[in-house]
Amino acid sequence: MKLEWQEWPSTHTWQDAMDGVKNNESGWRLPTRIELIQLYDSREMMSDKYFWSSDTYLNEAKQAWVVNFWHGRTFEVYKAHDSYVRLVREVPENIDEHIAQNYSYDVPRQLTPREEFTKAAMQGLLSNSGCNMLDDHTIAAYAFLAADAIITELERTK
Repeated sequence: MKLEWQEWPSTHTWQDAMDGVKNNESGWRLPTRIELIQLYDSREMMSDKYFWSSDTYLNEAKQAWVVNFWHGRTFEVYKAHDSYVRLVREVPENIDEHIAQNYSYDVPRQLTPREEFTKAAMQGLLSNSGCNMLDDHTIAAYAFLAADAIITELERTK
């Protein structure tokens, strides 16, 4: 897995940042202090801002750690203060990892009629391309992944 980053344009309190990602379904979260330090060390996203981490300062529950992206130092700051927010989420590095993470089945099961139809369509496409080494669930997973990509693109262009 690799990390994907997103920066909010304005400052927020620590609690506002935590609340903003609490119930999201896309995997975004406030990074740990270590993840922020690693991002700083990579020199990919340099700035002169302080960014919240998800880590509370152990000696004072009213404080959390921030990382300064100008010099890489960490500081404890009261959670009621405003700092910048960078969110992070784990994303698969390749399609096979994505399928294994999102479309695997622990117990073999009967395919739904939709999956059977999709499987037949995919097997037809694969046999035309000379590939027929995939099992039923892998074929269905690739089809669902393609459908997800199409739906996402359609929603994006609305």
